[in-house]
Amino acid sequence: MVVELKRPSKKIDQEVLGQIKGYAGAISKDERFDQSKTKWIFIAVSNELDDSVENAVNQLNRPRGLVLAPLIIAFGFIRGVK
Repeated sequence: MVVELKRPSKKIDQEVLGQIKGYAGAISKDERFDQSKTKWIFIAVSNELDDSVENAVNQLNRPRGLVLAPLIIAFGFIRGVK
């Protein structure tokens, strides 16, 4: 599991989405990890989602926050915490 904690004032935006996808891509290609026996979950946490990623985290027939499968990339946010 990889958890990216963002400062409360940093919205989860396209930049953060790209960062997490980059981590997922790099790890999935790393030969040190047997992909048949290893599952990864990538999570970014902040207070708010940017409008630009709302559609990505609200896809039909997927749990809210699930962006990319089979590598699981999830985005969470906590409202009202500053």
